[in-house]
Amino acid sequence: TNPKDVLGVKTKQILIRSRRAGMLKKIDQKKLGGLINFELGGGGNDYAGVFTPHAGLVLGKRLGDRIHHQDMLCSLFIPMKYDLDLPSTMNKIDSCFVLDEVTNVDQVSEKID
Repeated sequence: TNPKDVLGVKTKQILIRSRRAGMLKKIDQKKLGGLINFELGGGGNDYAGVFTPHAGLVLGKRLGDRIHHQDMLCSLFIPMKYDLDLPSTMNKIDSCFVLDEVTNVDQVSEKID
């Protein structure tokens, strides 16, 4: 299923890419959820301001996955006319992905075995 079809409106897809290489060790779910639910308004919480039902995020990686520099970590979906400080938001989302950084990504397979 295409997430754009589920969201039901014209949305803009923004790919969040990794700025480093390593193995995905942790996703800060609380921080990521806060960004989507409160800053982008996707949570439907009356206490968090304006509800934007068309904002969302689809993860592109799982814990333990090898990550190369510029791999897609996730896709961010926002309404076409949503006012967003994109560089700041991308930095915040990227910081939710904790990598066990290695100098050579081939070393990651040794850590998994």
